[in-house]
Amino acid sequence: MSLISESGMFAHAPISKALIMATLIGSGMKVSGARTVPFVNRILFPFGFPRLLEVLCAVCLLFVFRQLERQMSSRKFVAYVAVSQAATEALQYSLARTTGYRYQSGPYGIIFSLLVLFHFEVPVLSKFPVFEYDVVSDKSFIYMAALQLSVYSGFRSASVSCIATFVGLLLTSRSVGGFASSG
Repeated sequence: MSLISESGMFAHAPISKALIMATLIGSGMKVSGARTVPFVNRILFPFGFPRLLEVLCAVCLLFVFRQLERQMSSRKFVAYVAVSQAATEALQYSLARTTGYRYQSGPYGIIFSLLVLFHFEVPVLSKFPVFEYDVVSDKSFIYMAALQLSVYSGFRSASVSCIATFVGLLLTSRSVGGFASSG
């Protein structure tokens, strides 16, 4: 049985599977310096990370976020992903035009806006005591991986992570008619 088969871990999550595959292929192309058809480069290069640690963190986070797709439905999930990526790109572009900021490669817009949705939509299943306080939950490890991804490339990755988190907060807010569930 294949790890990526529809009956396995990615059942009812085709968009998450496509995002992970695009990230892996785009990162492989970026690391190897492969140049293919310009159309393919335009589609896959924005999903590529230049370093292995970033790829691992991103793929793990996208794999965890597949439960959001199952919860929301693929149609609503792809709309959320498209809007969050477009809004993050627009804000990144305006930042680049005004400050000379250089773009950070990788699907940060998708990952960090989904992190906000994950925070609001997925309940804490268990907590672990640390110095007699229940402060560490099962979700804490996801937040630590996201923090690692956010600070790995310094200011560029931290700034795009903040932009994407802001976009995620806007998209999940009820006043904007957000994507958060009504329950």
